[in-house]
Amino acid sequence: MVLYYTGSSLVWDYAPGSVINYTFLNVSSATLANYTSTYQKVANIGTVSKLQASSRLKVTYYGRIKVNSVTGTGGYFELRVDDAATTNGRANANFRADEVGYTGGVTVCISGVFTGLSAGTRTISMWVRASGSGTGTGAQINPGSWAGDYIIVEEIK
Repeated sequence: MVLYYTGSSLVWDYAPGSVINYTFLNVSSATLANYTSTYQKVANIGTVSKLQASSRLKVTYYGRIKVNSVTGTGGYFELRVDDAATTNGRANANFRADEVGYTGGVTVCISGVFTGLSAGTRTISMWVRASGSGTGTGAQINPGSWAGDYIIVEEIK
């Protein structure tokens, strides 16, 4: 904690931009049998405790994604907090049609910043959709149930 001037007063608090809390979540293997061009939930991954209403959450997934089939050119996996997408850019990774069906999946890193969340318990989830008007089968996170797939959630002042 530091003492800093906000322009109108002195504040004893975490320095702006500092990490005030972090959570490590293991990602279990999960599969959604069928998906469309509208985002659908693959799985809830875990919960985190957000300490301050004024902070933001940086959520990062390190792991693998896989789909068994897709019509069209590919699709997207997306991280969400409390079933809502970030309003600060994107928190997704795309997959192309030529990457479909690979047994081991594709390694990705998905990161996003989530703002406007009150303090309290928050749920982290992964969603999927096909591009265009496509559909698909077998959308999976952590295919093979490897211990190396995880999410780090940083609460930033």
